[in-house]
Amino acid sequence: MADDQYDQLVEYLEDFKKFDKDGSGIIDVREFKSLYVDLVKKKLATKSLMATLQDIDLNKDGKVSFNEYVSWVVERAGLVAGPRANP
Repeated sequence: MADDQYDQLVEYLEDFKKFDKDGSGIIDVREFKSLYVDLVKKKLATKSLMATLQDIDLNKDGKVSFNEYVSWVVERAGLVAGPRANP
């Protein structure tokens, strides 16, 4: 992994932890509301809150794991092409 990729991953982890209020390693629906506001501010989310959650939540458990978050953000940022794989 290149240094810039590592730095980006660390940034994603810091962002994720900021919204994972209970430190569970998962962002639940309650916590997702704050994340959604941040994603809209960054112009990464353009759909409704629930539609965005459904897009990010690959395994459809109603929660966002770190892998799901990173996969979605990387795709939205245009850093990789193609569909995301299930984490």
